[in-house]
Amino acid sequence: MEVALSIFSIIISTFIAYHIFFLSKRLSMRDKLAHQKIINEYISRLKSEIYSKKRCSRVYLVDADVYEKYYPNNDNKFGRYSHIKGEIKDAFFNGIEIITETINVVQDTEGKYIRCSNEKLTENNKMKAIKVGIIPYDWVIDINLKGDDTNSSALIYCYFRKKSNWKFERRVKLNKEGNMYRTKLCLLSREWLPFKTYEYYLLNPNFQENINYPWEIYLYPIKVYDKNR
Repeated sequence: MEVALSIFSIIISTFIAYHIFFLSKRLSMRDKLAHQKIINEYISRLKSEIYSKKRCSRVYLVDADVYEKYYPNNDNKFGRYSHIKGEIKDAFFNGIEIITETINVVQDTEGKYIRCSNEKLTENNKMKAIKVGIIPYDWVIDINLKGDDTNSSALIYCYFRKKSNWKFERRVKLNKEGNMYRTKLCLLSREWLPFKTYEYYLLNPNFQENINYPWEIYLYPIKVYDKNR
């Protein structure tokens, strides 16, 4: 009898644990979707103001882990930025898209897009693309559309979880006159970024601001190869 009760108790405990586990996963997914919906609403409002020319597309990405310690200062002994600048592109299912840079590309005989410098561009092969960093929704904490006393652009508070390897390099700093210079000594540092992945989009060479919709400046995603490959 005692053995039967013990087996029954184990079965009941397993059954309860099983349902608690899947209920917690279901609640977690619901929370994630609710968070994603809030972020999407912020980005939608931001894009609407950009398209109506009420504000520029610049945003600042603020590292939540060092916000209280370093922000708004970007000059510290570890060379870790408290915030970085970018341009908002959109918000998709996998996260917020941030434009990090515009690059020149040419298409080779195989149809591959090769990154190149200005010197190798001609009027016949001149094409531009944007590099876009993807910030996952669960790396985003909050968005302040109004900015703050330091930056009037929208602020995206997020985790900078993408880390490079430690390396020795000469850091870029500002002198008292506001000019940039490199330190004489190489210091140990690494780079923290909020982008989990990157994508490239080809820009529309025929885009005209007074004719096209703002989003028609982007054609389609492409894969970009280094010129040495």
